[in-house]
Order: sequence, then structure tokens, then C-alpha cells
Amino acid sequence: MCFDMLNGLGSTSRSGRYRVNFGRGICSLKWFDRCYASWDGMQKDNWDVTINTADGSLRAHKAILSATSPVFQSMFSHDLKEKESSIIHIVDMSLESCMALLSYLYGTIKQEDFWKHRLALLGAANKYDIAYLKDACEESLLEDINSTNVLERLQDAWLYQLNKLKKGCLMYLFDFGKIYDVREEVSNFFRHADRELMTEMFQEVLTVWKPV
Repeated sequence: MCFDMLNGLGSTSRSGRYRVNFGRGICSLKWFDRCYASWDGMQKDNWDVTINTADGSLRAHKAILSATSPVFQSMFSHDLKEKESSIIHIVDMSLESCMALLSYLYGTIKQEDFWKHRLALLGAANKYDIAYLKDACEESLLEDINSTNVLERLQDAWLYQLNKLKKGCLMYLFDFGKIYDVREEVSNFFRHADRELMTEMFQEVLTVWKPV
């Protein structure tokens, strides 16, 4: 099955100009400034690229993808296979997650969809160099750190170099003393964690537990 990303993702004003419906302030106005020149006057049947995901396909516009990601821009501006075939393979994302990604890029994502797919969106933002989406994911992941997800969040923070999220996780564990709540999980975490991350955690322990 294949979806047209413009169906149901916006509204038309009385002047006939297509208007993006922003999802509760998630999308940056800077994005809108960059994109609007490409978006203005675009019609629903003008899609010109197909995205193949792990379990389905989507249709979108090269202009929008290029305006929001330097990686996509490079694909379509150089003699690469994506430019010639007008097909992008994103097989590491599900159809649903990729729909959430495109909805974000088109400025139409709903709050609940963003939260549901934010880890997949974070991976895509890192892969396709979408800095403002990466920042939005980091801010979101900071909001609900708890004893169930803190170690996973810490690993993601290290993987994607999210300094604010990493600091938030370490603060939760050590400044708030929550490491006792996950002491059973910590031993398994240490067996698989990156050595540099473990060093940072140890330094945090010394900072927090430094004798007065």
C-alpha cells in the first residue's frame, strides 16, 4: 500500500493557499520559513518521490524533503540513485514511524503521534541530519524520565550525543538518589555500556558523593 502525504495533512485557506496545521507547537517556525518557498503552490497530485519502508510505501515531495534535511538534499542534487529513480529506501523504519517523520517534516504531526514515535524519529533525525527534530526529541525524552526507562534513555543519549538528556539521566540517578531503584538493572547495563559512558557515570558518582 502507498500513501500520499498530502491527503488529510493540512487545509486550504479561502485564498486557495495551502496552510500547514502545526501540531501544538512541536514544529519550529524556522522550519516553516525554510520550507514555505518550496511548499507554496504545491498541489496534492505533485508528489515526485516514493519512500519504501520496512512494511509499505509513502509518497512525498523532493522539495519538502530537501528543504528539511541536508542528507535528502544531497540525494536529489547529486548523481545518486535516489535522484535518478525517485525512490528512497528507509527499511529501518516502519510505515507508521515513517508517516510520523513525514508528518513532522510537513508540519502536521499530532502530539500523540510524536510521543509514540519519538525514539524512531530521533534515529531518523540523527541519520538524516534534521537538527531541529533531534532537539525536539531530546526535549521530549527529558520530560518523562523514570526508573523504568532511565538507563535506556542514558544509552540513547550517549548513542546520539544528546548532552542535555545525558545530564538529565545522570542527575536523576545520582542527584536524586534513584540509582537504588534500578540497582538490579545497573549490573546488566554495565556489562554492555560503552566504556567512556561508564567513565562519565563513575565521575558523576565521585561528584555527587564527594565528602564535605
